[in-house]
Amino acid sequence: LYCCHRKAPCAQMAQEHESLSYYEDVKFRGGRWEDEGSLSICLPSLHYVQDISYDIVILDEAEQQLMEIFQERTQRGLDFTVRDYELTERKNRFENLLSVCIHARAVLAMDASSTGLVGHFLTTLQTLREGHTPLHLLSMDFDFLRLKSLQVMRTEALLLQRICKEMKELPFVLHTSFNNDSGRMTAWSEVLQEELGLTKEQVFLLDGQSKDEIHYRFKSNPDETIPELLKQGVRAFLLSPAVSTGFSYKGKDIDNVYAIFNKAIFGC
Repeated sequence: LYCCHRKAPCAQMAQEHESLSYYEDVKFRGGRWEDEGSLSICLPSLHYVQDISYDIVILDEAEQQLMEIFQERTQRGLDFTVRDYELTERKNRFENLLSVCIHARAVLAMDASSTGLVGHFLTTLQTLREGHTPLHLLSMDFDFLRLKSLQVMRTEALLLQRICKEMKELPFVLHTSFNNDSGRMTAWSEVLQEELGLTKEQVFLLDGQSKDEIHYRFKSNPDETIPELLKQGVRAFLLSPAVSTGFSYKGKDIDNVYAIFNKAIFGC
């Protein structure tokens, strides 16, 4: 389910992605929401789908959607009086938004400039979704804005199996959200070595405990360090939140990038 605060981006998204049905087209032809599969819908119309469980709910312009619900309406610096019916409408929109997010297997809240409003919403949602913690695999191709796939894996073993099956093309990068769990990172490295026929030296690990010179250089200048490591035989980079803000690499010698999230709700 793709959701935005206005009709225009919802309609545009449906035009650009054939797998998405625009909700007004469905309503026009008298279709049933649950039969449509993937749907593009705006915030005020979420009541149409509040009882449907989606695999993935994408909240585009998440900050603006929440501001539509919580922000005071102003014009020329003067606050409007909020009438009772408007408070009821906002309450219903928020409950509908919570409903579709609680029942989803994964929630993506996206915004170029999100604030604590989005953070508080996700924290609240995580509490309400207690027990919903599947693993998430986000695979991005070179043109990552348009070509990407998101896969939800039920277990870590299945996730590792899927990665090893796809990772015949080397080199690649795995970026995890394991909160600097060095033991878990080491375990993943050992599985990659065994399944892909790599040596320990061919898997480059970087987490919060990594303090060697090469790790500092990697974080400060990946454009220089990655080609150097590749020449030394490194074929897989396993990274953790030590580089949680991400980094830019201009080279073209990385075949695949995978981002792994072990929370039901995450920001990206």
